[in-house]
Amino acid sequence: MLKTMEATNDAKGASRGGKPGFADLDLSRFNDEKEAPSLDELVRRARALRPLLIENQAETERLTQPPLVVQQALVDAGFYKIITPKRYGGWEMGVWPFVKITMEIGRGCPSTGWCYSLGYGHTFTAAAFFPPEAQEEMFTDAGGYLCAASFGYPRGTARRVDGGYVVTGDFPYGSGSPYSNFYMGETIAPAGSPHGPEGTPLFFAVHRNQYELLDDWGAIMGLKGSGSQTVRLKDSFIPDNLVVATNFSALSADAEGMTHGYKLHGNSLYRIPQLALAANYGNAVMVGGAYAALDEYEHVAKTKKPQTITALGIKQLKVNAQVTEVQKNFGLANADCEAAEGILFAASQELERMGREGYKMEDILRMVLFIAVAGRISWKAVEETLWRTIGSSQGMSGARMERYWRDLSIYWNSPNNGYRESVATAFAQSRWGDFLKSLDD
Repeated sequence: MLKTMEATNDAKGASRGGKPGFADLDLSRFNDEKEAPSLDELVRRARALRPLLIENQAETERLTQPPLVVQQALVDAGFYKIITPKRYGGWEMGVWPFVKITMEIGRGCPSTGWCYSLGYGHTFTAAAFFPPEAQEEMFTDAGGYLCAASFGYPRGTARRVDGGYVVTGDFPYGSGSPYSNFYMGETIAPAGSPHGPEGTPLFFAVHRNQYELLDDWGAIMGLKGSGSQTVRLKDSFIPDNLVVATNFSALSADAEGMTHGYKLHGNSLYRIPQLALAANYGNAVMVGGAYAALDEYEHVAKTKKPQTITALGIKQLKVNAQVTEVQKNFGLANADCEAAEGILFAASQELERMGREGYKMEDILRMVLFIAVAGRISWKAVEETLWRTIGSSQGMSGARMERYWRDLSIYWNSPNNGYRESVATAFAQSRWGDFLKSLDD
């Protein structure tokens, strides 16, 4: 039976059951740093936190979410201000700073990187696609801190009431939900909806005091500590101003190239399509995890004695780092990791160009496919190169390489990666649309 992390009676909705939640965060110094630091400084802070992230990997898996000491460190480092609008105390630093920091966090702990990126990543969703009055509510709720888990597929049922909807349902895979103060979900419009005909999708935001978390994460093989609990809404009221009449994957600029965020903030960052941006920061965790595996491979190579067959007369070496096969695999995997990071950097630049100059659906699909290559290269580096020669002792439960392999394996078989085939088909159909139509005439 699922345990429920019930909300307390306070407005923040703290979690019971021995697990920390949003209400446990200290946000008193959140806005002390007014000016945006340089990206180099943010990277320095992220790398300085890597020992803390590595030290807490096992505890993160045990809790099924990052422990409070880790989450507080991410908040104090300013990582929840990178893409937040300046209007609400943020820095509006752009796509690459967010993607780069996500990758650096994932290099210390992939589960923590996933929890961070999918929780904070939806700050962009709020800033770009919700109307001004909704943004005002979401960003001022906690003095500019906004973390919003989401699930981009319709769930639950909505009933129309005066001024909004009452929604009931379970929304799984709420990555980032333990430290969230809002949730973003998708449901189906009921009869009488002013947002569209009955049966059309509705994307919505709901305050933390309107949902509870089910303690149902952690049984999965990898990303066990990503804080991806099911979010339960039970007769939860969602006002009209927190509803957007579309689905998650379709959140993009309108026919005139406008979004609520672009009009409000005057920054083309908030005109970038949701689907492509989410692919970029999601794959940043994959690349960070591959770098983490590379780091561990190097550590094992320099400290573990190789096993050799004495009868073959092979020279007995002191450490694996002396084995040419190990040297070769390290070099190849390092090249793969750097190539994957290069894809994310190039994608970040292209996404910002799209925000400035506009785009079509074909461009969105092209970018999702391009970004997915970074994930594929990262998985190849770990599964085909590093894992094969790391040694069976590193497959023991709790070994770091074993954890990284599990984490990246789960991402590789998840819809976040698996939809690339359907996206590839849709891209070709979009590119060849006129030609294919002519064949039917």
